[in-house]
Amino acid sequence: MDLRYQRQDCDLSLREGLAEYHAYLRSIGRKAMVDRQDSRLILEHDATHVIFGMDTSA
Repeated sequence: MDLRYQRQDCDLSLREGLAEYHAYLRSIGRKAMVDRQDSRLILEHDATHVIFGMDTSA
């Protein structure tokens, strides 16, 4: 799957990259996890996928 946030010249914002990553998860049948109100662990984990251009192993 071609994920724009993986491109070397990507100009997406982090928010846009996260939206694309979550759409990718849905497309492969995975549910995007959500943090509790007092936590950012999942958000920071997902941001790492976008910042470093990673997908997820199916």
